[in-house]
Amino acid sequence: MFDFKKIESFAPFCISCLGRAVGRVGFGLDNRERGLEMLNQFELQEDTVLEDLICAESGCRICDGLIGDIENFIEMVLEDFSKFSLSTFKIGTIVDNEILEKEIEFQSIFGEGLSESIKSQLNREIGIGVYNKSGI
Repeated sequence: MFDFKKIESFAPFCISCLGRAVGRVGFGLDNRERGLEMLNQFELQEDTVLEDLICAESGCRICDGLIGDIENFIEMVLEDFSKFSLSTFKIGTIVDNEILEKEIEFQSIFGEGLSESIKSQLNREIGIGVYNKSGI
């Protein structure tokens, strides 16, 4: 199904990056949940130690810890928002090209058109967090 040796070459990576590689598959799951489902598939198909593949977000070789910093980004936005009176907002992110290139290379293992970009995940999760905490 997948070239497991290629997948292993990117390890360690966080569960969210694994799930984002197939982010357009299924409905009603977040990337972490998709990542867990992928791990279940790997267990069924491959004789490997999954713990060697997965790490905490801070040690991820794909996102370089950005996913683990989402709460910090939310707090940064809220701190800046406090200076203004807003009724709406829109979140946008800039991600280093090195991270984007690594992500594209990793996601290509799983097939074309299945993945979600890290920028989309960051924008969505930061936006939801800011909305929930600010009430805007």
